[in-house]
Amino acid sequence: MIDINQVPKNPAVEQWAADLRTNGEARLLVRILRLRGIATQPADEARILACMDSDQIERWADRALTATRIDEVFAEP
Repeated sequence: MIDINQVPKNPAVEQWAADLRTNGEARLLVRILRLRGIATQPADEARILACMDSDQIERWADRALTATRIDEVFAEP
């Protein structure tokens, strides 16, 4: 039996997996905004989907939980 912890790490594969997670987070944020009824423009959604910074997406998602407008989501403290 193969121990997955013994398989050599591949930086390219790890980056690809991280990018997939980040893209999934971005898509979920867009969905949350839609379900909450926060109006977005195509440029807003493109900005979110183009973001590859997971920490930034998390900050936007935190704000999306209480925001009433998209500018509140994107506001910097």
